Amino acid sequence: MKEVQSPREDSRDYVHGLPYCIGCGSCVNICPTGALQIEDRGEERLVLMNGTIINRVKLERCEKCGAYYAPKVFLKHVDTLIGEAGAAYHRALCPTCARTVGAASIVGVEPDVSLRRDAGLESTYRAEDV
Repeated sequence: MKEVQSPREDSRDYVHGLPYCIGCGSCVNICPTGALQIEDRGEERLVLMNGTIINRVKLERCEKCGAYYAPKVFLKHVDTLIGEAGAAYHRALCPTCARTVGAASIVGVEPDVSLRRDAGLESTYRAEDV
């Protein structure tokens, strides 16, 4: 008699593991065939298997620039893992804005985060602050 494993125990059972999906992309990284892909479209992250959507996860929006950057359920999972140790960590910023705000606080200036991502200018400092 063959022992049956739960979806969490068998890391290759992608479809049955979907209720546990947090949109992190780990399954894509370990997929031996490359059949799994992850794609961000608008306000959601899609998990695809051979081009077919098998899961949709809502993305969080950056409060500075408005870009969608990470799945809400993934950020909630991180909160659960780090608990109060990460209470001071501000997760409502995309990585680009978080770096800009962090760098500006080190330098002692106010960051100016631009919405002009299409022009290749993701963030700038105002000349009068430097």
